Amino acid sequence: MTDSLLYRGDMVRAMRARLKTNTRRLLKPAPRHPDDVLGYVDTPGGVWAPETETGRRPPVVVCPYGRAGDVLWVRESYRLDVAFDDLSPNEARAFCLKHGGYEPLKHSAEEPAIRFEADGVERHAGVTPVHVWGRLRPSIHMGRWGRRLTTKLVSVSVERLQSITADGIKAEGVRDVPDHLLRRSFATLWDEINGGRAAWAHNPWVWVLDFTMEEHETGATS
Repeated sequence: MTDSLLYRGDMVRAMRARLKTNTRRLLKPAPRHPDDVLGYVDTPGGVWAPETETGRRPPVVVCPYGRAGDVLWVRESYRLDVAFDDLSPNEARAFCLKHGGYEPLKHSAEEPAIRFEADGVERHAGVTPVHVWGRLRPSIHMGRWGRRLTTKLVSVSVERLQSITADGIKAEGVRDVPDHLLRRSFATLWDEINGGRAAWAHNPWVWVLDFTMEEHETGATS
């Protein structure tokens, strides 16, 4: 089971604007013959069983993201002070915890200041503002201590990717396009992120995660 999800900067901005309230993630393991599967049924224990009308028996799956009520924190791209460029995020935090800040910048917080790349928001937590931000760090390397957003699952379901409705596309954060271009816009977005693994044209099975979002920001400035 995972306790976090990675998001691109544009999706983070949509979440903070309360425009994105669900996400689709690839179902794994995918059925070898996806067209044989009519749907997936949530059974006791969090096991999702495929329904078929053929003799083939695709494997059951367990949602790695949890169930309704579970909380997932958001990983996003960010920067720390340039003084920490040679340290991992956890090493930077350990340094602050040990020294109560770091010289020569005279910071006094127990966590490094952080700049969120999606929108340029800075979190200093009461320390001296950073004048030089360091290298860009990808979302996969964000430590839990650096999070500013968490999502609480409202519902979990399984469907074919192309089953998405216009309302579903808008809930994914695709808004500023005419209705007749919604599907094309979402297909392009999907392929930018997942095309190398499971393109829109392949119509893969996906997890559909509906969520509410909460922000955790302290000393943040734009």
